Order: sequence, then C-alpha cells, then structure tokens
Amino acid sequence: PEELGFSTLTPESLRGGATAEASAQIFRSILENASTQAQRSAVVANAALAISCLRPEKSMEGCIAEATESLKSGAALRVLQQLID
Repeated sequence: PEELGFSTLTPESLRGGATAEASAQIFRSILENASTQAQRSAVVANAALAISCLRPEKSMEGCIAEATESLKSGAALRVLQQLID
C-alpha cells in the first residue's frame, strides 16, 4: 500500500458487515463519502488497480486520482443507482 501512497490498514479497520444488509450499507456509505478513511482507501486502491488494468498507459497516480474523483464527485454512486434502476 505504501508504494501507492496509502497507509497499511489493519484487518479490524476493514471488517465488513455481519449480514449482507450491513455490508451493503458499508458499501453505500463509501459511495456517499460517509465511510471511514480506511474503507475509502481500500476502495480507491482497488479501483485504481482496476483502472490501470483497463488503461495500462495511464500512470498509477492518474488511476488513483480518477478513482478518488469518482467517489468524491458522486459518479460512482450514480453508476450504482443506474444499475439498481
């Protein structure tokens, strides 16, 4: 994680919900910018790596910026809502 500019996280800081509903609420809180920093960092790191697989010409810093902006701007939440609708 440090190579990507993130802190190492503890398993406790990333513990999921005890039920599917609780896990869904955690996921939604991340998309609504209401999550913990650890949750947000884990999602941004994973999204950035996914973006880099789709667009290998893009720098990792650019992928992290794109993933971060997608969360901050609400774009990721809008995509989820489109899938639900």
